[in-house]
Amino acid sequence: MRRHESELVKVAREAKQAGMTYGKYVGLMWQQEWQQEQKKERQKNEQRNIEQGERA
Repeated sequence: MRRHESELVKVAREAKQAGMTYGKYVGLMWQQEWQQEQKKERQKNEQRNIEQGERA
C-alpha cells in the first residue's frame, strides 16, 4: 500500500509542477499512452500489409 501512496504523491507533484490538476495530468498521460499504442498498431498493420502484398 505504501508504494502506491508514494507513486500517487509523485504523480500529484508532477501535475502541480506542470500547472495541472491531478486528474487532468493523469488523463493526459493516458491519452499519450493510448496514442503511442495506436501508432504502434498502425505501423504493425502497415508492415503486415506490405508483407501480404509481396506474397500476392
